[in-house]
Amino acid sequence: MAEVKDTATELPWIRYDKNPYGVPLLDLRPITFQLGSEIEDGALKNLDSFSMEDGASFSGLSPATENGQDRIVTCDLMYNTAGKLYPGSLFVPETPEDRWAIFFDGAFIYFIRSWSRELVAKAAVKVLENKIELREIEGAILDSGFETENQTIALVNFLMLSYVLGETVPVPLLNELESEPNRAAVWAFSLFGHRAKIGVFNEDALFSSLKEIRSTTAYHIAIANNDVESVKLILNQNLVEKDLLAQDGFTPIHWALYTDNFEMIKALHEQGVNINAFSLSQTTPLMDAIELKSEKGIEMLLSLKADISLVDQQGFSALHRAAAMGLVEVVKKLLIEGADPYQESVQGFTPKALAAERNHSAIVALFTEKD
Repeated sequence: MAEVKDTATELPWIRYDKNPYGVPLLDLRPITFQLGSEIEDGALKNLDSFSMEDGASFSGLSPATENGQDRIVTCDLMYNTAGKLYPGSLFVPETPEDRWAIFFDGAFIYFIRSWSRELVAKAAVKVLENKIELREIEGAILDSGFETENQTIALVNFLMLSYVLGETVPVPLLNELESEPNRAAVWAFSLFGHRAKIGVFNEDALFSSLKEIRSTTAYHIAIANNDVESVKLILNQNLVEKDLLAQDGFTPIHWALYTDNFEMIKALHEQGVNINAFSLSQTTPLMDAIELKSEKGIEMLLSLKADISLVDQQGFSALHRAAAMGLVEVVKKLLIEGADPYQESVQGFTPKALAAERNHSAIVALFTEKD
């Protein structure tokens, strides 16, 4: 781990009335955001191993115990879910600063250190309607051996909010480090990486979120791996919803598009998957194919009669995007399919106006020919 460049850095406090949590918060970022991680080849290999994993390899395992004694902590932590939460990954590390991998197998949530693939804790889950409740935690988050039960609950809750839900939420800092805030920041970074942005000196601190948990399932991973037979098997057995959004908020068609598996798009369409379904950010696969400048993706989606009239939250259609980006050939294809160059966005912009504003004269000429 890198050393703090300026050990004299005085970390700022965020007043209780200047943050949504209503308590004084220590801003950890002047230290945690300057720190980086030196990772050895073995740890890097472990980190990379999670990229296409749904957590099945951890299902049924338990954390290592000390002196043969299981450590069970009773808790009552509740989180919203986007409909039914299917088994799969809740968080997969992408950088060395992503210190955790988190999976759900339908009964337990597993908390794994990303560098070592060590399972350190798991939580028993009760699945409710549009919610899950964590009832018991087995294991511990810290290596110190001096973790209180309330601290375990607070740290697991922090992992759920910061890693799974992507919230900027206070780290429950060690009370013993209150007189040494810089050390507290380094401690928070060592445990949580760059997710440690703000902190509070309250080891038992619990916060909440209204965001909804989603999982990346074996279905999504099969799509990314271009495994058509597994996709068909999963859908034919009704193991998941056909249009299920993954943890990243993208649809199955988006997953095929972003992994360049264009024949998979066709296979999904044949299985009844909606090629026009919106992502969590309210974009269709066709809109994203244009943003990616994916000629094959655009061609496949148009051949399957993707709806060209759909718009995002700002009222921008596929044609708005192509016109603004200066994609002449794409604009031609969309016009042939019947796209409207005068369709107005929420703020009144038409595709033709966007092309003119950005000096895409060839596209303006195409629209003029339509007049």
